[in-house]
Amino acid sequence: MKSFFNLFVRSAKELKSIRCLAVTSMFIALDLVLKLTVSIDITPQLKISFAFIALASIGMLYGPTVGFAAGFVTDLLGFIIKPSGAFDIRYTLIEALGALIYG
Repeated sequence: MKSFFNLFVRSAKELKSIRCLAVTSMFIALDLVLKLTVSIDITPQLKISFAFIALASIGMLYGPTVGFAAGFVTDLLGFIIKPSGAFDIRYTLIEALGALIYG
């Protein structure tokens, strides 16, 4: 159990690395491009996108803490750039927790 929590600590220490921040920001930009431009709109409320691949890559490379932060930032930036409906923090937390699970 101690090694499970140690995973979060090691992932948080990655945030001090310039390489981690640069790669994470590039994957966040890729996620936003995939989410906002390359998506299939089935109905106004339902769309299919492959943006999860960028968040999964962040989680795979740098762990759950960096993935959670990237998921949170990605959802907020996506809403700021192209709002669709009212803002709800629950959807932001769902995306952040999904990125945490990828980590």
